[in-house]
Amino acid sequence: MFERIGLSLEPSALEIQAGGEAAVAFLTMENRSTIVDQYDLSLDGLEPGWYDLSSSVVGLFPGEKAQIKLSFDLPRTSEIPAGPRPFTIKVSSKANPEEFGIVGGTLEVLPFGVASLEISPERLEGRQGTTQLLFRNPGNAAASLTLQATDQ
Repeated sequence: MFERIGLSLEPSALEIQAGGEAAVAFLTMENRSTIVDQYDLSLDGLEPGWYDLSSSVVGLFPGEKAQIKLSFDLPRTSEIPAGPRPFTIKVSSKANPEEFGIVGGTLEVLPFGVASLEISPERLEGRQGTTQLLFRNPGNAAASLTLQATDQ
């Protein structure tokens, strides 16, 4: 990393509900060099469909700053487990590709789901019988179940 590219991410830790409202952060970058330069931006650590950078190439004069909007929007699916997702944004100089800056952040995917339970058959006759229970968890986090049976 080089001091010629100033970077900050606000906020650097975000929470998001999959399928809910988008989470937004802002990347501020500064050209601390003495030349006019363009910079390539890339994000690593998250699926490309989960985020949108308002710009992937930014041109700056010496001493100039730019703010880039970063929006996160995740589909509501159990395939994206709840929990933290660290990511990094790399900003590379086009004039000198060996000069780059990196800033990190964390996207916390919040848990969701409503578990369901089915019993079949729903009614038994006689003194004993067998039934089957089907527990479904369509969410993105572990769920536990406690069962208690009673007889009228």
